[in-house]
Amino acid sequence: MDTVFQSIPFVAAITLLVIGVLRLRRFLFIASFAVLLMACIFALASDGSSAAFSFIGGFVLLFGLACAGLSSRLKPGSFISRTGLGAIGALLFLLGSFGMMLV
Repeated sequence: MDTVFQSIPFVAAITLLVIGVLRLRRFLFIASFAVLLMACIFALASDGSSAAFSFIGGFVLLFGLACAGLSSRLKPGSFISRTGLGAIGALLFLLGSFGMMLV
């Protein structure tokens, strides 16, 4: 049950990202990264062991996949470029996969 409560902020961050990109809402897009950072801090503080890094890494990996997947859905003239969002997605995917490897 504790895992469910820890995963709610990560799901909220991914939801904010999707809504921010699809509806071209800059505030929601930026807020998704802040919520992701706070979710990582919350998961690390509530777990307190090194297993939290694997948990955090999985959700950061999913966040990166969402960024990369949404980069093709961007409309011309949006507040972020396709290559920029794809690069953010690739970076977060890489960081998430490294986080999952921590013991």
